[in-house]
Amino acid sequence: MLDLSGRTVVVTGSSTGIGACAAKSFARRGAKVVLAARRLMELEKVASEIRAAGGEAHVLECDVASAEANEALVKFAIEKTGRLDVFVANAGRTMEETFARAKLDTFRQIMEVNYFGSLYGFKAALPHVLAQKGQLVCVSSFTGKRGVPTRSGYAASKHALHGLLDSLRIELLGSGVGVTVYCPGFVDTEIRDRAVERHEHAAAMRPKGMSPEEAGEILVRATVRRKREVVTPFFLRMVLRLNVLAPGVVDRLLRRRFQKAFE
Repeated sequence: MLDLSGRTVVVTGSSTGIGACAAKSFARRGAKVVLAARRLMELEKVASEIRAAGGEAHVLECDVASAEANEALVKFAIEKTGRLDVFVANAGRTMEETFARAKLDTFRQIMEVNYFGSLYGFKAALPHVLAQKGQLVCVSSFTGKRGVPTRSGYAASKHALHGLLDSLRIELLGSGVGVTVYCPGFVDTEIRDRAVERHEHAAAMRPKGMSPEEAGEILVRATVRRKREVVTPFFLRMVLRLNVLAPGVVDRLLRRRFQKAFE
């Protein structure tokens, strides 16, 4: 178990959605929270809520697609709180378009934020997290475990993260540092509204997802318990089990679910 009291937690992509909700939950558990995202006004709103509840929050405008920005974020966290215990790579972009119709630049943009943005953050944070025997945390997705139609670039970026973190987890064995990957299904956040590219039926095809508050709380509990990996909801854990036994069946189920994208 990881006692968060007095520890410093950096959360990227924390202006809204899972990141904002997780940051508030970390603060309620006594952590000093450093919020980072591109939208400064939204970050300030989240920080104000944390401070109003008696927590400590610091804000930095940050584009995680830049290695230098991640280095500056870690330096900022150390300057403001004196330490860095937990780094949560949550910032992300998505797409809602078939591979055949998607622009090549869509794949580049998604990979720069989702994969390289997380890699840069972990690289900058690792020496400090090692010193505190803390935790590296990544918000992945069900699509990081199993690709789905219209999310090929997003799925590729998340699969890349799983490979990176599987390797890193082994390298860190015995160091006292844990690596947690959270893989939620659909969550009702702005990420889909701000998709890099989407087809005309995208909004109509979106299923009802869990709330960002619920997802954020699950993320924080997984961090505290130093979980290796968490997949939610239960239904998707069953889909992944079925995928091992009958991947072709899952292919057909997913194709049917996203059929409108091919019309």
